[in-house]
Amino acid sequence: MIKNYFLFDYKEDDVDFIYKKILNSGGNLKIEELIEQLNLNYRTLRRKFLNRTGISMKGLCRIVRVNKLWKTSLEYNEIDPQALVYLCGYFDQAHLIHDFKNIIGESPKSFLSRDMQNTKILSGVK
Repeated sequence: MIKNYFLFDYKEDDVDFIYKKILNSGGNLKIEELIEQLNLNYRTLRRKFLNRTGISMKGLCRIVRVNKLWKTSLEYNEIDPQALVYLCGYFDQAHLIHDFKNIIGESPKSFLSRDMQNTKILSGVK
């Protein structure tokens, strides 16, 4: 484990906590509410998060949701697009398409209509 190579004991901080919360929520997390509950300074945390991860908290939420969309589409071979909107926590289909295009570079319909065998292998999905 990589932790064994550190010369000091790593102590998780607010960035680690928020990162795990985003992953565990499937990207459906109201960051502002969480920061308010934790009584943290939003701007400071935003800067620390971006410096440590290289991506904003909202950006990570979007990537996690698109990843959930990918896994959900693999789980259900034939699924209604509106059901994907609901299952992946989007407000509407336009929001899902917008996020997908920004992250993947093409529409969900064209991406998911292809033969996904190579993509499954590269992403580690069996």
